Amino acid sequence: MTRSEPVEPTETPPRWPRNRRLILFLVTTALVLALIWQARGALAPFALGLAVAYLIAPTVGRLQRIMPPGLRRRSFSRLLAILLVYGAFLALVAGALLWLVPAVVRQANDLVQNAPALYEQAAAQIDRWLAARGRHLPSLAELSAGLSTLLDQNGEVLRNLVPRLLAFLQDGALTAFGALSSTVSLLLAAVVVPIWLIYILNDTSRVLEGALGLVPRGLRADVEALRIIFDRVLGAYIRGQLIIALILGTLLTLTLTFLGVEYPLLLGFLNGLLGFIPFLGSIIGAVPAVAVALLGGVGLAGKTLLAIILIQQLDGALISPRVQGDSVKLHPALIMVVLVIGQQLLGLPGLLVAVPLTAILRDIVHYIYLRVDEAPPSPAEALTIVGYGDSLTDRMRGGRVGGPADAAGGPSPERPDPEPPPPSDTGDPALRPPA
Repeated sequence: MTRSEPVEPTETPPRWPRNRRLILFLVTTALVLALIWQARGALAPFALGLAVAYLIAPTVGRLQRIMPPGLRRRSFSRLLAILLVYGAFLALVAGALLWLVPAVVRQANDLVQNAPALYEQAAAQIDRWLAARGRHLPSLAELSAGLSTLLDQNGEVLRNLVPRLLAFLQDGALTAFGALSSTVSLLLAAVVVPIWLIYILNDTSRVLEGALGLVPRGLRADVEALRIIFDRVLGAYIRGQLIIALILGTLLTLTLTFLGVEYPLLLGFLNGLLGFIPFLGSIIGAVPAVAVALLGGVGLAGKTLLAIILIQQLDGALISPRVQGDSVKLHPALIMVVLVIGQQLLGLPGLLVAVPLTAILRDIVHYIYLRVDEAPPSPAEALTIVGYGDSLTDRMRGGRVGGPADAAGGPSPERPDPEPPPPSDTGDPALRPPA
């Protein structure tokens, strides 16, 4: 009886320790984020395109789901849904540019041309109210006389301003070249971004699979959880703020038209734009509406202010909770603080992103707090506790977490090698497995 030769184990290639791979991943991520930050000016059109993607992606998914089964199984079904939704979105934008924007521009031009007369009219309304108190507002003639006196008293200062003005013009000439370069970049982005947006909407799953394939296996479920938090909060915030701004702008336009306030479309459009700034936007947008309403008298201004307060209460009690749900859910006092911080750090973009980033940071900190506990829940359980149980993906439910790197066929660095099969019974007691 022959004794079978023992099979020598094959040598496995050397592997990087896990901590080194983690350091490589973190360093690479930091470098990519630093590069994005340095090129943030050029990437602004792509950020706008990403906002459009968040806006229309749910509609694309719904349209694809309601397609006939035969068409839905086709490989081009998602691309067809994207093109249909994309075309409808561009039609709405074109309609707004052809009807809404020209009407708003006409009212804005009319307001600018009539500004002196409107000031005198509003001043007369206020002056009558202040007359009983022995005070009055300065007229345009008084303002002009005061300005002339100020200029006469500061002639030397004006002469010193001439060299500064020349230096300013020189700097302006240099800035013009930068503006020309920015214009070329803007035109290029106008051509590239729409095509890029189609690729993003069509290949989202493959992009995510490829990106997760670059993440160390032990972190993939956690990175997927953080992506879900970021994606859900930001997507809900962008869609919610757009819908809320549209509703509030429309309500204010109709209210001002009903009350007989001049320039209702312009004031409603301005209020809608400012509505993208949470909490403070509607308050700031109320100022020009009340100021224009003052042209019709103090009583009309009071009615306008009362109507705006009612609209804001309706927004806080019904519109925003129904549209955004719990995606942001920050206290107004905290919103005011983070808006000030965002404006101080990034200016106008900071006002727009401060609230969603704060909500994202809140949920990410909650998730990490759960995961670093002494007896941490699984990524799926932690994400459910944070409030995203209805957004779990197959990767979070225990399916494959990774990308093309997993399909390569070789063993993953973190996956233990499969144990060799037990030796077959050849009759030799030395080679038989223990009972």
